[in-house]
Amino acid sequence: MSPDVLVFVITNAVIATLLEAFPEEICLRGHTWTALRSHYRGAIAAVGTTFLFLLVPGLSTVVQAILTASPDTIRLVPAGQDPVSYPILLTIFGFTLIAARQATGSLWTSIGTHLTFLTVNRISLDGTARDAGWSADLASPDVLLLIPGYLLLAAITYRVLGTPRYRRRLAGSSRSMA
Repeated sequence: MSPDVLVFVITNAVIATLLEAFPEEICLRGHTWTALRSHYRGAIAAVGTTFLFLLVPGLSTVVQAILTASPDTIRLVPAGQDPVSYPILLTIFGFTLIAARQATGSLWTSIGTHLTFLTVNRISLDGTARDAGWSADLASPDVLLLIPGYLLLAAITYRVLGTPRYRRRLAGSSRSMA
């Protein structure tokens, strides 16, 4: 691994954890999902939490507009993002983070998944602009469809790993190793 990539990974981990992954996961998959889950079925709690997650980027542009006194910066999605594909990606990402939380019962799994997603995408898709020391050259814009694809794969994996049947099987195999 090149020193530039290592520096980027470390600085991104600190900044993304403190400003994005940790606060969003504490608020959304920690407090919001837990509160909704205590009153509603899992699917309703997941949809409600993900809906609030979709509001976060738009609300951040409102805060930015207030701080910079420029109301023309208010958007539903961050500047430079597609207004259709970004909410779709965020929806899949939100459900993946809930699957991570449910699979282990730990908020740290959601935080780690969130941080991994941000780091992988920032290096591979935006590495040159971020001086990450590495970046991918997309052969086709269609390659971006791999992002929701790997998120769906991660969500399915978390769902399988979180099933009682899989946990029993895993517990049985760890006893037989002893």
